[in-house]
Formats: sequence, C-alpha cells, structure tokens
Amino acid sequence: MLDHAIGPNVIRELTGGMNAFLEKHADRGWTSLDAFRGLRRGFVVPHSQIARPDAADYRGGYEEEAEGYAVGTTVR
Repeated sequence: MLDHAIGPNVIRELTGGMNAFLEKHADRGWTSLDAFRGLRRGFVVPHSQIARPDAADYRGGYEEEAEGYAVGTTVR
C-alpha cells in the first residue's frame, strides 16, 4: 500500500468495488459499512473451537509449495 505506483490503484479498486456492492444492495438497507457492523458477531468463536479436518497432513489450507514462496519451501 505504501508503493505510490500501486497503492493508490489498489485503494481505488477496493473503494470502487465496495461502492458498487453497496449500490447494488441498497434495497437491503446496506448503504454504508456501518450497516454491516456486528451482523455476524454471534458466529464468532474462539480460535480453539474452529473445526479443522482430521487429516494428518492438513496444512492450514496451504499447498506444500505455496505461491509466493521460494521453491522447496514448506509452508506450515
């Protein structure tokens, strides 16, 4: 975000997408980010209660060699 060549474009895309979403769903009463505050609060659980697969080789959703990591790097 601090890269002045890229950051402003990312922010512009994010805010543009958010505004388009809000316009599309204004009939639901979603006219600002404040409309979402607390909506899912009842579904938040402690980290220890998150259900995870029982598979022994579960890697938190990452593949063995994740994109953006050096070849041969194992993501854990």
